Amino acid sequence: TRFKCDWSSDVCSSDLFVVAVPIPPDALLPGDRVDVIGSFGGQHPYSDTVASALEVLAVLDPPAGALDPTPSLVLLVSGSTAERLAYATSFGSLTVSVIGAA
Repeated sequence: TRFKCDWSSDVCSSDLFVVAVPIPPDALLPGDRVDVIGSFGGQHPYSDTVASALEVLAVLDPPAGALDPTPSLVLLVSGSTAERLAYATSFGSLTVSVIGAA
């Protein structure tokens, strides 16, 4: 989904996209920053950081009656990062790691 910003921000531009990533309940809040790690199977399983320091825009609760009760994160990402996340979702599973305050 193309995300158009209506506010003044250093990280906001028309080239940024919104991506949803599943998370544990009550784990994150809007404004938090996360790294997204992809885990891939196959003959030589491995994990790799797919994206770093992404801003959490929102935490979405699953719809009532959903089979998977896992909430999703809405992340603000560039077009190239959205492509990397989509690829990683297609071929592996995603995990988020919270970036602590400096």
